[in-house]
Amino acid sequence: MFRAPVDVVTGWLGSGKTTLVRRLLATPGGARVAVIVNEIAGLDVDGRTITGLDGVDRAVELAGGCLCCEVEETRLSRAVASLVDRVQPDLVVVETSGAADPGPAVGRLRDAGLTLDAVIAMVDAEHGGRDLGRPVGRAQVEAADFVLLNRVDLAGAVAVDSLARRIVRANPRALLRRCVRAAVDPALLFATGVRTLARAAEPTRASTVEPRRAGPVEHDVEARVHRTVRPVDPERFRAVLDALPPGVHRAKGILRVRESRLGLLFNAVRRRVEFEWLPFPVAESRAVVVGERLADDWPAIRDAFVACELAEEGEGAERFRAAFASPSRNGA
Repeated sequence: MFRAPVDVVTGWLGSGKTTLVRRLLATPGGARVAVIVNEIAGLDVDGRTITGLDGVDRAVELAGGCLCCEVEETRLSRAVASLVDRVQPDLVVVETSGAADPGPAVGRLRDAGLTLDAVIAMVDAEHGGRDLGRPVGRAQVEAADFVLLNRVDLAGAVAVDSLARRIVRANPRALLRRCVRAAVDPALLFATGVRTLARAAEPTRASTVEPRRAGPVEHDVEARVHRTVRPVDPERFRAVLDALPPGVHRAKGILRVRESRLGLLFNAVRRRVEFEWLPFPVAESRAVVVGERLADDWPAIRDAFVACELAEEGEGAERFRAAFASPSRNGA
């Protein structure tokens, strides 16, 4: 079964989660997006504001319980199955309730058939100091790959700087962005979807590079794509991902490996690297790198990717099988 990629949007009550999700859905970039909204109360307000938007192929509301502990396992599994089977989404976005600890929630989503892409935590600039003092509020920040310090226009500069330092101390791994009304380029935060890569992966004769802007000019975010029909050594490739420069905030793609007909999905987000087998073969490898001001870093990154390419026959099959018998995870 295809394990759809999921981005989890977390944050304390009123931090701006729904605003962020609506921004993504307003410009989905051609991806099929499905949404799960978890309301702790029985009244589904956030789900109603999302359902019906042009970017949503299907929305499922899980009201009346917290995703991390109270929503029944069978109910969650049914919701996920409905999305994956009926929509075949490129991306599933889960907006947790404000009181949800994303750690257990991510575990339950994986058990229900989803693959974690990233955790995005929203922090309100006015009230974030209080929220970080709550165990769940701190857990939300600690679990995040990206932290958005939202509504910075409503708090003083000194208070915002102080809160930003607290966030960095709580989670030095995460990328911190200050914003107003969740205005951050969605291409930086959300996966484009492995199915989009698979559909576009037509065989080519040699490695190619396709630079493009990932979205608005904010922060000079852009994406570069490396493609090759030659198989890739995944151990070397993992070492490259571990050593990506600070300007790279995410890298995602599919590898063609010599030891298997199946594609190998990789996802590197803020020093968290994961691999997972896909249930379909691929004709080429494709790596998408998203970051800021990549012009200086891209030649070295591209050369490192090329150095991972192999001839069609030979080295390392037994070592590969031992290392990649199951998905490998580095980091939190």
